[in-house]
Amino acid sequence: MKWKIWLDDIRESPQDYVWCRSVNECKKQIELCEALEGVELLDIDHDLGEYSSDGGDGIALIDWLAKRDTMYPIALHTQNPVGRNNMLRAIEAYYRYKNKREEQEMPFDSIDENPKTCVYYKGIFWIVDENHLENNNDYIFRIPVDCNGNLLDIGLFYPLNSKGGRGYNHRLTWLTYVKKELQKGKEYNYFPRGRVEIRNSTATIFLNPDIATKRILEYLSAQFALADLSIKVVCDGSKHYRSFLDFDT
Repeated sequence: MKWKIWLDDIRESPQDYVWCRSVNECKKQIELCEALEGVELLDIDHDLGEYSSDGGDGIALIDWLAKRDTMYPIALHTQNPVGRNNMLRAIEAYYRYKNKREEQEMPFDSIDENPKTCVYYKGIFWIVDENHLENNNDYIFRIPVDCNGNLLDIGLFYPLNSKGGRGYNHRLTWLTYVKKELQKGKEYNYFPRGRVEIRNSTATIFLNPDIATKRILEYLSAQFALADLSIKVVCDGSKHYRSFLDFDT
């Protein structure tokens, strides 16, 4: 059985995870797991508080993984939006330059921290907290694509589970990938939700009308990196995106 490792200074790990509080402790645990059955998943926080003195914050672990060419499947549970985006960029840079390095024998130390290749995201989301949008980060499941919606091989944090195998299904994702404590005892269709699709340089955001506000749309645009695309919003009250706000009326 491969191992799942949880890096967080405060929050205890879910069941069946090994809990590490610092980057250096996590490095040692990874090396131990590699000598055994291997590593299945790394679930990483960014801000490690006083434990950051022992190896830095979570992004330092990602840099270490990239330089040793062992980028295991990664999930991010940080509530720091800036830290989250920095870690995502580091992961994307690794995968974007992996093929180029193999072709040109370019060392990972030379990875460009600001690559110019455009990467966008399609995927699904829930809006559980409308007042503090950063609390919704763990309810966003993104898939890296180009401007035409073609999947990019720069790493996925969770296997795709839609019927066609090219996206995420809300119900299956809620049951499988959303942690129990984040489900709050609710079914997948309780909270307002939606989906982002990308085709022909246009991003279409499908979502429940109750969350189709300027503030939430700007948040989604940032989370799915849609700034350079035309954006179309579809909030026609489809049954597919009904939530408790509709059931209660």
